[in-house]
Amino acid sequence: MAGEEGKCRLCGEPLVGRDHLEGVCRACREAEILGAPGATTRAEGAVAPRRSAPRVAALALAVCVVVVGAAAGLRALQSRSRSADPTPRDDRPETAQALAPADVAEDTDVEAPPAPAAAVPIAASPQQALRVRTETRELLSLVQRGQLGRVIDNYAQPDAEAFQRAQAALNDVLAGAASRGFAQWSARIIRLGQRRAAEQLLRAGDTDPDYTVALLAHLARDPSASGMHLSGEERARGILRWHIAGLFDGLDLTTAQVVEVMQVGPQRFAARLECSGRRHAAWLRGEPRRVVWCKLPVGWVIKVSLPERLERARDTLARAVPGSRSEAP
Repeated sequence: MAGEEGKCRLCGEPLVGRDHLEGVCRACREAEILGAPGATTRAEGAVAPRRSAPRVAALALAVCVVVVGAAAGLRALQSRSRSADPTPRDDRPETAQALAPADVAEDTDVEAPPAPAAAVPIAASPQQALRVRTETRELLSLVQRGQLGRVIDNYAQPDAEAFQRAQAALNDVLAGAASRGFAQWSARIIRLGQRRAAEQLLRAGDTDPDYTVALLAHLARDPSASGMHLSGEERARGILRWHIAGLFDGLDLTTAQVVEVMQVGPQRFAARLECSGRRHAAWLRGEPRRVVWCKLPVGWVIKVSLPERLERARDTLARAVPGSRSEAP
């Protein structure tokens, strides 16, 4: 009997300390308090605390749901009271404001995080600079030999996003929303001359009238860029050929040197050129003498301003249409 008195009456586990007063081991007492079924064997006594764990988690979850629901209801009630109460927020008791976390966040003077800064040009790494210089030399060699088709094949058309933008804008000019303005301004160029037509485009809100006039003149005389019997891709290639030729026409590429390679964005590099000569295309003289490269999954491509320029010209032609129908060709 003495040996029996030192063991738990439920599971038979040896009693320690206060267990002797209770006659039940600590594990079985916890099981009874938490609501687990009573255990009569040592194995059941060991399992009982583990069975109670889901109940504790469920109880905690229920408490959280009640607290969150109460807080949401309180915020909704305060929101309705704010809309009905004409008293200014700052004149209300502090206790009423302190109850709603959303209100505290609104009233706290916390500065918004700064917007991400534009990429600052930095010197390209030696490996990147070497690759950009190599690609630039190959590009200039093709331009110097007049192989602009290969330039477009290798370095321009693989940039699908830019190529499709240029194609869509050109389609809008020739046959879309800007086609009426294209026809009427082309007629004005013939009648007034390029200089006066550019002046009128400037007054009509064109930010780059010289380029628009040059573009219209080129489309009027070059079927490769404007022929409606061609596909949109063929016309886009034709306008790209005209733009790239304008960037280098007049420059002596035999003297061209890459004097600096800067990283101007993620996987984007600018190779600054020095060479003799001057661009013949006056509408492109503001373009810096550099080649901007971008490393895409398809390879290295050049970034030119053609898509943006075409889109600006399209927008101008779509809104700045001369009023008289008699001016249409």
